[in-house]
Amino acid sequence: MANPGLRLLMKVLVIALLLSTTLLGTASAADVAGSDDSAIASFLSIGFANAPTQFSSIRGDQMGSASVHQATQWPDRTYFLHCYTLHQAPISVGGVDAVAERYSYSCSSTLRSSPQATLFKMAEHAMRANLPRGYASSGVEQGDLGPQEVWKRAGSPSVRLWVKVDQDKAYYELSVDVEP
Repeated sequence: MANPGLRLLMKVLVIALLLSTTLLGTASAADVAGSDDSAIASFLSIGFANAPTQFSSIRGDQMGSASVHQATQWPDRTYFLHCYTLHQAPISVGGVDAVAERYSYSCSSTLRSSPQATLFKMAEHAMRANLPRGYASSGVEQGDLGPQEVWKRAGSPSVRLWVKVDQDKAYYELSVDVEP
């Protein structure tokens, strides 16, 4: 028969392992703004570098839909859970263009304990600090899923930020968009 103290220690270790595995998707250290700044700068660098090819060089395996692919370049796996490329075909309704064609590179951050508004302000500040000169904001809007903002510059890809909530935790999503 096994030692009861050893059995208790094994149970504690198994519980600790399960908790650490469960918490990998939530980065408490990622709630520190300085850490997100460099991850967001890296995201923008990858997005702008690959925008001229409509992100074809970082398009990986297909994810569910023919138009969505896992990205092969990730800015930072500590602060971003998912990165993907997307092709939105144009949609016409009654001969009128309802949705323009768009290619995107997007990344979703890890889930955070910060309130949605606080996380938005942090990500917005990092975006503004890292965008090239000449980008102008459309202003902050309250979308269906939370606050969002778009930055544009003539002849350049647009950049979007929005903050959503999942499992009672906020996360931000960034996107570099090319409309041919």
